[in-house]
Amino acid sequence: MAAFLRSSNRRQVTPAQKSENNSTGGARSSMWTESDITCLQRTIDPLKNRFRFQPVGFLSSEATTMLCAPSSEVYERLTSMLTNISVVAGLVLSSIAGVALSPLAVESFPPEKQVLAEAYNVMAALAVVVQLCVVLYSTFTLYIVISSAHNPQTVYRVLLHMVRWIGFFEFMTFIPPYLAIGLVVFASHLYCKWAVSAWLVTAVSAVFAVGFQSAFCYVMSHS
Repeated sequence: MAAFLRSSNRRQVTPAQKSENNSTGGARSSMWTESDITCLQRTIDPLKNRFRFQPVGFLSSEATTMLCAPSSEVYERLTSMLTNISVVAGLVLSSIAGVALSPLAVESFPPEKQVLAEAYNVMAALAVVVQLCVVLYSTFTLYIVISSAHNPQTVYRVLLHMVRWIGFFEFMTFIPPYLAIGLVVFASHLYCKWAVSAWLVTAVSAVFAVGFQSAFCYVMSHS
């Protein structure tokens, strides 16, 4: 990788990467274009900055940090990440698919609750469609990586151009579970006999959702 990091004020290359570069530099340079090198530098440059809250961090994703690993390790990490995304999305999909495939009969609810019942059906359908697409395309991306991974340098180059794609998968995997929390809240307002019970579910759901997200952002930004 040292051949690509040509400015002294840029990220330092580790000894392991220097050793790897000496042994594989010829093979890598033969397949890398100037555009690839520029893309690599632009992608890893932000890593030298101090970690902080990043509201749109999914645009670069955790895949960026994999570019700092030796290319010999990237294949296993990339396939593990894609497998994890596919499995987690599949588990979420299996838990919410029935809600979308068996929507509520809106006309069976009192008039004042029919709008909420309709919103419930729409939210369930959107959550399932999003998660189904994540499962489908993350799986096929994994197929392509496995079938095209002829050598470590090829996988490394593939990862470079997949960084935002993997980040998009991560973000889209994140949305359906939060929509599922919304479904729980809607269901409480549709079915709970007492209003206090429905609002208790709403408050607890909001506290846990916001609390976990805030704690996650804080811990990850200070790790």
